[in-house]
Amino acid sequence: MTASHSVDLRTRFAAAPAGLRWLSVAVAMAAVWAVLALTAPSGAPVGVVIQGVVLGSATALTSLGLILIWRANRFVNFAQMAMGGAVGMTAVNLFQKSGWPYGLSLVAGVVGGVVLGALVERLIVRRFANATRLVVTVASLGIAQLLGGIELLIPKWMYNEAAVVTGAFETPLSGELFTLSSIRFAGDYLLIVAVVPLAAGALAWMLGRTSAGIAIRASAENNDRALLLGIPVASLHTLVWAIAGGLATLTFLLRAPILGTVSSAALGPTVLLPALTAALIGRMESMPKAVVSAMALGALDGVIRWNWAPEATDVVNLAIILVSLLSQRSGTSRAHDLDGSWQDSAVAKPLRPEIAALPAVRAMTGVFIAAGVALALGLPYLLGLSALNAVSVAVIWAMVGVSLVVLTGWNGQISLGQFAIVGVGAIVAGNMITRWNIDLFVSLAVAMGAGMLTALILGVPALRIRGPFLAVVTLSFAAVLDGYLLNPEIFPSLVPQEVQRPLLWDRFRLENETVMYYLCLAGLAAAAFLARGARRSRSGRLLVAARDNRKASEAMSVNARLMSLRGFVLAGAIAGLAGGLHVVLLWGARRSTYMPILSIEAFSATTIGGLGSLGGAIFGSIGMRTLAGELSESGKLVLNGVGLLVVLYLLPGGLAAGFCWLRDKLLAPLARRSGFAVAGLEREPTHTAPSAAVHQVGAEDDGVVISASGVDVSYGPLQVLFGVDLAVREGEMVALLGTNGAGKSTILKAMCGLTRSSGAIQLRTPDGEISLGGRRADRIVRDGIALMPGGKSIFPTLTVAEHLRLASWTFRNDHERIEHDTEKMLAVFPVLERLKDRLAGDLSGGEQQQLALAQTLMLRPRVLMIDELSLGLAPGVVASLLKVVRALHEQGMTIILVEQSVNIALTLAERAVFMEKGSVRFEGPTRELLERPDILRAVFLNGANAIEAEGEHGAGSTSGGSGGPTGRNGAAVTAASHASSNGNSNGALAPVIDLRPRHEAPTVNYPLEDAPVVLQAIDVTKRFGGVTAVDQVSLEVRAGTIVGLVGQNGAGKTTLLDCVSGFHTIESGRLLLRGHDVTEWAPHQRARGRMGRSFQEARLFPSLTVAETVSVACERLVLNRSMVADAMHQPASYESELVTAARTDEILDMLNLTEHRYKLTSELSTGMRRIVELACLIAADPVVLLLDEPSAGVAQKDAEALGPLLKTIRDRTGAALVIIEHDMPLLRSVCDEMVALELGAVIAEGTPEQVLTNARVMSGYLGDDSTTIERSGSTTPV
Repeated sequence: MTASHSVDLRTRFAAAPAGLRWLSVAVAMAAVWAVLALTAPSGAPVGVVIQGVVLGSATALTSLGLILIWRANRFVNFAQMAMGGAVGMTAVNLFQKSGWPYGLSLVAGVVGGVVLGALVERLIVRRFANATRLVVTVASLGIAQLLGGIELLIPKWMYNEAAVVTGAFETPLSGELFTLSSIRFAGDYLLIVAVVPLAAGALAWMLGRTSAGIAIRASAENNDRALLLGIPVASLHTLVWAIAGGLATLTFLLRAPILGTVSSAALGPTVLLPALTAALIGRMESMPKAVVSAMALGALDGVIRWNWAPEATDVVNLAIILVSLLSQRSGTSRAHDLDGSWQDSAVAKPLRPEIAALPAVRAMTGVFIAAGVALALGLPYLLGLSALNAVSVAVIWAMVGVSLVVLTGWNGQISLGQFAIVGVGAIVAGNMITRWNIDLFVSLAVAMGAGMLTALILGVPALRIRGPFLAVVTLSFAAVLDGYLLNPEIFPSLVPQEVQRPLLWDRFRLENETVMYYLCLAGLAAAAFLARGARRSRSGRLLVAARDNRKASEAMSVNARLMSLRGFVLAGAIAGLAGGLHVVLLWGARRSTYMPILSIEAFSATTIGGLGSLGGAIFGSIGMRTLAGELSESGKLVLNGVGLLVVLYLLPGGLAAGFCWLRDKLLAPLARRSGFAVAGLEREPTHTAPSAAVHQVGAEDDGVVISASGVDVSYGPLQVLFGVDLAVREGEMVALLGTNGAGKSTILKAMCGLTRSSGAIQLRTPDGEISLGGRRADRIVRDGIALMPGGKSIFPTLTVAEHLRLASWTFRNDHERIEHDTEKMLAVFPVLERLKDRLAGDLSGGEQQQLALAQTLMLRPRVLMIDELSLGLAPGVVASLLKVVRALHEQGMTIILVEQSVNIALTLAERAVFMEKGSVRFEGPTRELLERPDILRAVFLNGANAIEAEGEHGAGSTSGGSGGPTGRNGAAVTAASHASSNGNSNGALAPVIDLRPRHEAPTVNYPLEDAPVVLQAIDVTKRFGGVTAVDQVSLEVRAGTIVGLVGQNGAGKTTLLDCVSGFHTIESGRLLLRGHDVTEWAPHQRARGRMGRSFQEARLFPSLTVAETVSVACERLVLNRSMVADAMHQPASYESELVTAARTDEILDMLNLTEHRYKLTSELSTGMRRIVELACLIAADPVVLLLDEPSAGVAQKDAEALGPLLKTIRDRTGAALVIIEHDMPLLRSVCDEMVALELGAVIAEGTPEQVLTNARVMSGYLGDDSTTIERSGSTTPV
């Protein structure tokens, strides 16, 4: 069966009625039961199956807790069982040893679990409220270790004993009810049967039916937006964790009388696997699926234990997890098709090469390196044999840390079973040395291969869906290796329990601990050498790019999945090498040598050192292993847990990030004396106030309702606001304008409590003044301030009706107001009435903006703040929204409007505040801005017109006239265009784009009609569920032309580009690129076919610098693609890097980006990211460029400068451009042709004049408001 057939079958199954699907599941389970009953040695007795189902239903409670936290916080809580064990063990002891009544002990335990869950959230998890999901996931490991250590200590404190295991015990409910298949069923089973359905039903009702449940789901998707609706997110998260703690404890207590108790700390993290497996089958979303899965897994576990060794359950769990991941399919709704990645992590920036090359810096670096080498080589002469052996073990741990840097730090995949891969290498190498007397280095090489293969097998399923699921896979594999593969009772001949240290090169005896230490040290050096080579070249860039933004990386020709798998392979090779050395160091391997808890400890130590830094990982691994060497098991757990949490809270990038911060502090004076700046340590100069002729509103003026005075805001070491003053009178509308990155949105966030700030922010109310500084965002909403944020302002997987329900949170008990306000908003925004049951992620951009504004207005604010109302919206939609804003102002509402278009601001606000570089540069009448060319200027694209003018003097390079591909009015296409469309790249980077004039290039003109077709879409159709997003669209793009795509938000423009570029599969139709059918090609294959693509958000790769980002874009033309060559520092890699660097330097110089080359793209404003994005597109030497709203979020003057730059790029490259844009002046100035879409179908095509004068386009898209149509371009003051 082909992959397409299997996908179709899954789609048809998902579309079947729910009853039929559940019936199919029941039939499948019955079939499995029948097969086991017939084939298993002792069969599958009914009593065994029923017992498994009941015990599995108790496990389901823990699965529900995992899903609850996943849906609320979007991370896997690896501390779930630890929360239940810490309190549950205490409750059992209170019953058995302190004589408490069973009922009281049970209730006290559940209450204790609830309290513990709440305390964990308030004291620990809340500290990580603004951290990435990767950091919070790792923090849950620290919580698990901390609670595990406490769990081991509690019996010592209470009863002065260290018992961690108790057998089954009698309770008042233990009287026998009946016996079936020799299984005695007592009242304890009945208690489980009674409690589990009630708990599961109550939880499902809460999440799906109550406002609190909807708010919990909402806050997980968009925390800031939930706060801006007045939802107390922190309190809801406390509730979630309290429930999860209660469920975990209830699971422990319900199972204890039947199975006995085992400390979760003693069992390690694998105790969570059954519940995790069930939750994973439910895709961490569906509670009914998780409950049924847990019951089925419980029955399967019972049958396995009845017939085979209990350890076989671990093997079955691993198989189920792998199959579950491999069978996952992406959702049919765009609400689940979100860009971005959960894996973003803190980045420790290296020094700029110019600073690193300073003599003083080089000398200090040399001293540190020499001291480190001397210490490493001199340790054998300072330590005894036993201590030296312990250090050798720590060196092996450092190798494991290096592999985790590759896998997690650079690849973004959490591995909680890395020591299991070490164990595989140990088994292979140990057997080769012991059984076949194979050479040590050959054995180590084969061990590396075994590690690579293991990592590959585990990695493929984990990449099927996004999220931290490799952690679950590797944790499960660690349980299999320790309990099954290394079990001498099961595989007596597989485990190399005795390994003699061989003689090295017939000279060096490895029995000597000093020689063994040096061999381990050499292994660590080799691991660091390989990892460093990969990171400092193409392979490392692509790993980080694929981690940060898979979609953007694939649009730059990167096979993101293949790169991730290569990262797995490299990490597996290093872990396998560590295993080969480890088995020799320990003289063999045994069942407990590679326990799963070791993987958790290794991961914790590496994280403490710094997951993004090789040096930090090595230091953290060796340091933590040394510190924990003499501690008890509980002491190790507490040390690792506390250390991990403290470091993650203070230094999310680990100790390495702290070192980098200290390094920059110390080097800042030296760098300044040498004429360099150290990023993050230089304060931007503040601007002086505008001329005295402009009156500035002060807080002391009558009627001021909200004011900010001397407001500073910093993000980490980067200060973004510098003493901002802003005051707004009651009933006034103020336009807040400025350049990209000026701090407009930041000052609004500071006033709304979303961003910490210094300075004074005051709100006047009828009851007096309120200081907003340090006040919670949800309380500020209740004070009367509401912000409609720009960009992401909805909750994708919630319906429109649920959005409106959430907007009533602050008055959720006032049913009359809820009904009145809801009806009013549906009247103001009638489109929402027919979309009430639609997921918000499936709405168009305009519909989402209307929904967001409706939510904000339901709050009835005294001060309304709107951040970029027109962002990415069609002119007609903007016009309708502006009518609403004007009406609100006429009713006396105070409004602060952030807007990029000065033209739109002129029609709304009489007073404007203009910001630049975090300071206010102008305050006064809006129209006076038109008389300030020193303020209203293109900041980021100020070189565009110069390039354009320069091009007019070069042969064959004009813009807007003859001699270039300017369209149907005297249009012509150059010979360069023809060559670009039909010629094939030879793989070198030399013959590529140069935007500067090429006087030697002859111009051979021919009519546009004769230009070759480079892109063709034929009857393309795309559906999402029951919605047709693209309906039989045909499109033809010729070389050297610019085609504009216009249409209402939701017309299918972006979806069409996603289909063309390969990010959506199409239901029907064909796609041709340069004459080749690319319908079945993946996105990176189309990019290598010379198709470039930009995206609306211009997010790029937050962890890469500008230079690295442009280097990624050169992927199609690189000379070397081998990770082996990169890791081994081979000449092919070096030469390829030189050519790529030269090309990158050329592009950066071409677009005036050289001074920004060492900045992370996450530090750039939207406008600057747009320029970097254009640089990436140019670097790829495309034949076709697909640009999705290139002016979105860009200040008006920069948007006006964008047009000439786009035409110059077209003229110099010969590439065809397809542009989605709502800026009509921009499109008219650059387009040769335009195509208009409506409801996914083409309604008009032709020249810009023909399309923009089409009756359907004018009525359905443009509207009749000239301001919103002409949102850029010159405006004459009146």
